[in-house]
Amino acid sequence: MHEIFESSAALGWQALFLLGNPAYYSRFGFELSAPHGIRSRYSDEHFQFKELAAGSLDGVEGEFVYHEAFEGGGVVTDRSGREDRRCP
Repeated sequence: MHEIFESSAALGWQALFLLGNPAYYSRFGFELSAPHGIRSRYSDEHFQFKELAAGSLDGVEGEFVYHEAFEGGGVVTDRSGREDRRCP
């Protein structure tokens, strides 16, 4: 994770977002986004952020919009090669 933080900051990114277990990712400084006014259509109780530049998200509110590659028609293949179409 620390390599991701350093690489992202070097690229000029000011914050990172993810969906994951808050108990796990909080150890890396991630916080739940919803209490800060940033929501996800997928899971507010798992949607988190970490500022790489202090204050970069001050005053930011609204819905996080995913890139179209992650929207609709998602297909996941399990280890046996079967398609699992439960992805949004």
